[in-house]
Amino acid sequence: MNKKEEKTYSKNKVNWAPFIYILRKEWEKPGVDSEEDEIIRERIWESIHKNIHKKHFWKSRYLFFLQATSIAAVILICFFTFKSFLFEKTEEARQPNILLITAVNSKVCILPDGTKVWMEAGSELLFSENFTENRELWLRGNSTFEVVKQNGNDFKVHLTNSYVEVKGTSFFINQDIPEANIIALYSGKINLVQGKNEDVIKLYPSQRIIYNSLEVSAQVIPIYENIHWVNGNYRLSQINLTDLVDFLDWKYNTKIELEKLPRKSLKVTGNIRYDESLESVLNKISYSLNLKYKQIDNKYIIHR
Repeated sequence: MNKKEEKTYSKNKVNWAPFIYILRKEWEKPGVDSEEDEIIRERIWESIHKNIHKKHFWKSRYLFFLQATSIAAVILICFFTFKSFLFEKTEEARQPNILLITAVNSKVCILPDGTKVWMEAGSELLFSENFTENRELWLRGNSTFEVVKQNGNDFKVHLTNSYVEVKGTSFFINQDIPEANIIALYSGKINLVQGKNEDVIKLYPSQRIIYNSLEVSAQVIPIYENIHWVNGNYRLSQINLTDLVDFLDWKYNTKIELEKLPRKSLKVTGNIRYDESLESVLNKISYSLNLKYKQIDNKYIIHR
């Protein structure tokens, strides 16, 4: 076998046919051999032929095994990929659609269970389309709720680090300041469930909670029994001006002062709409009590 033939053989070890052909050709070159030599030569050739084909057989089997394994791996990857895709699609189909209500301006929203929500401008409600089965929603902003009572189906309003659990009642939520969120209860009963430990604070009518969502702490403070919530209005019944000013401070997140006025003798009766501006309310007070008011920076002063 010359160098060129050896080179051809080394480049194609898997294909043994060229090597067999060359070897046979070399073997059968004319020469002077005896009959015994011819018999020995045939036996040697048969042995070489068997060994070569045996190696080629096992190498082919090995290559076939590698190819079959690769194909099987690809099939398994495709199967599990498709199964994962199908599982994700099935889970997506099981998840209810999420509904978002945004109040660009003040508006009244009626939820699927009949609950009314008076939303202040900029507030948002987030809940699932199966709300009647699972009455949970997430509130961002300020809103007043009149919750329809359903036995065995509580109502939950999720806030930052807490949620309000309702049985059927009316209440107001103000989230203007994270360290002083306010929940005021007008009628019924609610629980404030706060923090990871889900500590429960019970709230009764004419009470409010000042809740610090950053420190996860709360303080219960009384509100005034002569302020009632009636269908989107705060109804005032002979409330002291000082108590009314306190109510307006936390309702509008502002600061109002009384300048040289008798604090207990001045009383107010009337209505305040849920979406009424502070200036409109101050105008009503000034007109009914023959007073005036002025604004200095972010503070309002009521005076003679």
